[in-house]
Amino acid sequence: MPSKIEAQVNVNTSPALSDEELANLNDSFPDGKFDWCRWSAESVEGVSAIRALLDSFYLVGKRIANVWTESYDFFNTKEEIEEAVFSDLVDRLGLTEDAARAGSSIYALDERAEIPRRMEIDKPFVIEFDTRETFEMDVEITPTYRISMNKIPVRLLKGKYDNVDPGVMFSPVEGRTITAVELKTMPEGGQEDSVRAVVFRLDNGMSLELEGFFDYLYVGLFDCNGKPCTGSIAALRDGLREIMGRASCEGQGERVAPVR
Repeated sequence: MPSKIEAQVNVNTSPALSDEELANLNDSFPDGKFDWCRWSAESVEGVSAIRALLDSFYLVGKRIANVWTESYDFFNTKEEIEEAVFSDLVDRLGLTEDAARAGSSIYALDERAEIPRRMEIDKPFVIEFDTRETFEMDVEITPTYRISMNKIPVRLLKGKYDNVDPGVMFSPVEGRTITAVELKTMPEGGQEDSVRAVVFRLDNGMSLELEGFFDYLYVGLFDCNGKPCTGSIAALRDGLREIMGRASCEGQGERVAPVR
């Protein structure tokens, strides 16, 4: 089992950044689109290096305003959503398999069903704070990460999400304050522990976890007991743009009422 190390991070006391300060800090993306090669994030690996970098950002005490990514979400495809909804209808709500099968069709999703608040992405995940600062993280190939602060302009990402809106998927983090930053590690052959995930503890007891897996980044929201947080289809529907767009365009007529 991977161990868990709490980072000894410094406490934030930063004022809100001005437009001029942001312009001076942000990387330049001349064509108005994110470019991996123009992103000046450090490539880091190992507990000591990553913890030192996180410490330098003074993340504890920062309040989250929003989260962003323009990546396609490989977790919440049509097939994955239907499978998650089917399992929830059977296991949690006690529906028969026939009823659950009807209620898990992408064209007639039972809005009582809940799915995990998680994403699997291959582009940077950006946390925006109420100070207008941003924390950015992606993975090259585990255990090497690219991590930066205030390098990716939020204007590049607004409204440019792919199939899932991260602001909707992770809406419970909005307005929450970071109380601790932890690292989850995985020993590798007696060498320095490699970092498996960065965990942001929040003042509502939840934690936002960013975990590297090869060249993908898993982003998940967990409760105080480490159990994955879920959201109902009713709550997440507006954030599942491609999925719900497909349902409305390809479905037969109006949306079918949930199966009881």
